[in-house]
Amino acid sequence: MDGAVGRFMFNTHFAFDKNGVRFDSSRSIFTPLKPKQFYLTTGYKELAMIMGDTEESFRKTSKLINHIRCQPENITPHRTLHDQTQKEGAELIECLKQKADDINRDNFTADGVCINPEISRGDEPISIPMERIRKAISECNSCYNPIELMNNPVICEEPSETVNITIDDVTPKRQKDTRQSPKVTEHGRKYVHDTLCHIEFIDKKYVLAGDCTKTCLWLLSAFLLHNSLFGKRLQIFIDGHRALNAAIVKHFEWYKNMQIILDWFHLCKKFKEELSMAMKGRALRNAVLEEIMPLLWHGLTNKGSALK
Repeated sequence: MDGAVGRFMFNTHFAFDKNGVRFDSSRSIFTPLKPKQFYLTTGYKELAMIMGDTEESFRKTSKLINHIRCQPENITPHRTLHDQTQKEGAELIECLKQKADDINRDNFTADGVCINPEISRGDEPISIPMERIRKAISECNSCYNPIELMNNPVICEEPSETVNITIDDVTPKRQKDTRQSPKVTEHGRKYVHDTLCHIEFIDKKYVLAGDCTKTCLWLLSAFLLHNSLFGKRLQIFIDGHRALNAAIVKHFEWYKNMQIILDWFHLCKKFKEELSMAMKGRALRNAVLEEIMPLLWHGLTNKGSALK
């Protein structure tokens, strides 16, 4: 057994009769392991995984935990640590999926369609009172007309009644098990496809990860339902990927109190790309951007047509 202070060995017992082994404590009490596998204590997992290889490489973490436990360097090599972490992560993901299935079973179909009408209640967005909006605009040092600012087509949602959700696909390069001397071409690279979801409500934050968009949205529905967040305003920020946008719209088509917004970074990037195609020269493009970006930030989309 691997613990935070070292590795321990325990004797196991078995009983047998003329018919063979009747009881074996190594298999009847504990889950059978494969060769060269060890039972891991909670302290070891915290040291090696939570505070270890999630922050540093497997090689550095392996040296660190062996040093802390006063063990030889080869007692827990980096490959063993890698396999332990991968196994622990797979079990954690399977546990989250099972919990999400248990939560969603009586409320959603397999495609995410809501079958419980109680969830979709309270689908009217709650905005900040107009008095607070007028006060904020009066205190803001802006050169724009206050009336135009208040006519922003995007509502000023009440923060205490809004769940901010950011969803994005992440495709890092997959690390090979062994290093190869020949250079790998671009077409020979393999990637790991994941979808991350960052949830923020008032002062609380949580991150979900799935192997695809559908899995991540399924976990998101279970999370919102378990924490009684349906009925709040769902403000979803994405990078403008059409497939991701279509998946979100389809998954939450039954829920009216939701809005998808293109995040500011990708909005700026999109305008730069489009203007670069339409204009000749960086100086001219940047001059137009300097006029357009403040209008987009304040939601004055109608004033953009007045630019010459």
